[in-house]
Amino acid sequence: MPLITCPDCGREVSDAAPTCPHCGRPFKSAPPAPRKPVAGIVVACVLGVLMLLWAHGKSTSTSPEVVEVREMSNSVYTLGCVLLLIGALMSAAGHRWGNRIVRGTSWMMIVLVSMLTIVIRSTIMDRAAAQGRATTPGFGAAVVLLFVVGLTPWLLYLYLFRKSKYP
Repeated sequence: MPLITCPDCGREVSDAAPTCPHCGRPFKSAPPAPRKPVAGIVVACVLGVLMLLWAHGKSTSTSPEVVEVREMSNSVYTLGCVLLLIGALMSAAGHRWGNRIVRGTSWMMIVLVSMLTIVIRSTIMDRAAAQGRATTPGFGAAVVLLFVVGLTPWLLYLYLFRKSKYP
């Protein structure tokens, strides 16, 4: 073990010592505290509240298909947003499970939004076929847009709370 000179008292001390045994000067600094995903916490809280408000907004349509689709999507988004807000607030408080909850919720919501899009598409197409009418011309594009808009926030949360950067 090589010896180093203490800058305070001038005596020789082992380089493996955390402090000088003579004067008490610390040699090695404490490891830095893990960073919190501040951007992720803020984005998750703001978008989570906005998505909850959107999910429970008023619908002007009285069509039974639209009401049914709205009820299905409300239940899925409410579940996801509540879990998202719980995880983001736990992460802000420094709890080690906060980021894991957000990531788990994001993966769950990616699967649920995909399934919801398939169910909505098939429900509307089946009802249209049963009534002997075709779906509207822009229906396929609307389903794709719904799918992309539904997945975007959850993919963003996976990026902001990624495992490689935060515990």
